[in-house]
Amino acid sequence: MSSSRRLRLFIVRDEDVERILNMKLRDLVSEVGEPLVVDEDMPVDIFIDSMRRSGKDCAVVLGRDNKVRGIITLFDLLKILELREHRHIPFYRLAALPLKGIKGRKIMVGDIMTRHPIILESENTVRDAIDLMIKLKISHVIVMEGDRVVGVISKRHILSKIFGLE
Repeated sequence: MSSSRRLRLFIVRDEDVERILNMKLRDLVSEVGEPLVVDEDMPVDIFIDSMRRSGKDCAVVLGRDNKVRGIITLFDLLKILELREHRHIPFYRLAALPLKGIKGRKIMVGDIMTRHPIILESENTVRDAIDLMIKLKISHVIVMEGDRVVGVISKRHILSKIFGLE
């Protein structure tokens, strides 16, 4: 068996897991990097381009008052595919079309975002985030310090930190 085909054993020690679970979200956010933050009035086609360039899989959505209005994830982008009457149109053009019930304008981030996102303070722990993710069946939590968005933590970030999973 070639070395590239060998199984890699990943050993997780209890004390390492406990240390990560007790880690402050502020510390995990510093490893994850700056969140993508967008305006709720941004057209989805422009958002997709921003997402692609940033390498992020979600964004925090702000209203005109600069307060958090929602979060938009890859799951929310699936809502665009509900444009059943436009099946003959290539996927890359769907985002520029009007959504059902929205006449005469493009789909905006605010049209498909998840409203009332779960927000935790940077002082909360990874354990707090996991508890909420499981209880509420969500994949992302927004992390704030006061009124300032400092990051977004996903189940992928947590699993990567604990198990080395991507």
